[in-house]
Amino acid sequence: MTGAVGGGVAFAVIAAAGGWHVTALLSLLLCFTMGALVGALLAAGTHSLVGAATGEGQAAPRASHAVEVPKDVASSAPDDSTGDELVLWSTLVSRYRRADATASGAEHLEAARDYETVARLLGLPPGRE
Repeated sequence: MTGAVGGGVAFAVIAAAGGWHVTALLSLLLCFTMGALVGALLAAGTHSLVGAATGEGQAAPRASHAVEVPKDVASSAPDDSTGDELVLWSTLVSRYRRADATASGAEHLEAARDYETVARLLGLPPGRE
């Protein structure tokens, strides 16, 4: 509400006394309405940004899936590896091992191609195609 009133007054003052030189009452009223709309939208956006940062009205955080990092990936990973890198490498290695055991054809080739870069980076044994 405050944003709407503030925006409306600001636009009306600028329109009347500022550079726009608006004198007709209807034009002033339209400028006030337009300013009120802009002010209300800015106030609502600011409130949602500040509310999100402070946690007001936030829903409970969603649970994310756990990723199991294979021991050989964890021990071969560089010391400065990020969690994102470990998740990516673990996913690619696990996918290759599943495809190696069960899949054949294009799915296996794609998994093997993805695994090769991880194997070279981490010093893991090369995959079979």
